Amino acid sequence: MRVRTAVVGAGGHMGRRYLRILADLEEADLVALVDVDDEVARDLSEAYRVPAFNTVDELLDALEELDAAVVATPDHLHREAAEKLASGGVHLLIEKPLATSLEEARAIVRAAERAGVKLLVGHTLRFDPRYVQAHDAVHSGLIGEVVYLNARRNDLIASPYRLKGRTESVFFVGIHDIDVALWLIGSPCTSVYAAAASNRLKDLGVYDVLVGNLHFDSGQFALMEHAWILPDTMPTSDWKLEVVGTDGVIFIDGLYSGLEIYSGTSARRPDTHIVPDMYGRLGGALREEVENFLAGVKGTDELRIRPDEAVEAVAVAVSLLEAAKGRTTVPTAR
Repeated sequence: MRVRTAVVGAGGHMGRRYLRILADLEEADLVALVDVDDEVARDLSEAYRVPAFNTVDELLDALEELDAAVVATPDHLHREAAEKLASGGVHLLIEKPLATSLEEARAIVRAAERAGVKLLVGHTLRFDPRYVQAHDAVHSGLIGEVVYLNARRNDLIASPYRLKGRTESVFFVGIHDIDVALWLIGSPCTSVYAAAASNRLKDLGVYDVLVGNLHFDSGQFALMEHAWILPDTMPTSDWKLEVVGTDGVIFIDGLYSGLEIYSGTSARRPDTHIVPDMYGRLGGALREEVENFLAGVKGTDELRIRPDEAVEAVAVAVSLLEAAKGRTTVPTAR
């Protein structure tokens, strides 16, 4: 069985990646794409030799046989596309975050449950071998009980300007670490503290950086730093994870991919884990994520991320933003 799949938001940064992967997988049959930009939709239609549409309504009206869809639209548009697709009996792979409000996240899950369709949210680190092995080490008791974890994920300034203020860093990069913390610790997050600053990105109306402290029902806590104002002269973004346990520690360093390429005019650290480009194909964690989704649709494997986990990640992200708006005054020493 080949899963007949469409990509909604096909012309975006992630949409184009999903197109390449789906067009290459034997388990999938890429049958259509959707993008609001006529020119982009037309160009991609010609490149992938599939029909293109401007809206989900047009897609559903035109195709009676559609098994699944990837929703890679801007974050705030996920709900509308997801509800329409679910009502048409279409299984859903939604690019992270599930939504940017708890209300919308819950609504998407309800729509999928009512329609009886599968829902996977693209928390790609669940398919990164470094994070999977860290998770296994934690849950096997190898480092004892987790005391705390420290996550940092700082992106280049090109990202917020490409997004034009449509979202905050906590949803764009921070949601990855929020999901990882919930996954590794395996306990509900019960309270958060946060601080944020906006200097460089004032013109976009978003924060430059947000730092947060997550407290879990089990007593552990997580420290997080999410910024996206690093200079574009850097060859890659900077992200790290440290998990400290009672009997050991785990380190993941994403700044160095294991490969560095320098020329007379440039410095590069190509991606070797998330979406490496090899022999004209995209591999890595994102491909694993898509394969898991297709297997889930076919019923040959379990989906690695439950919808309620994706909702919880949104709840924590929203809470961090709300906490960042408040301020506690430190009393003077005298």
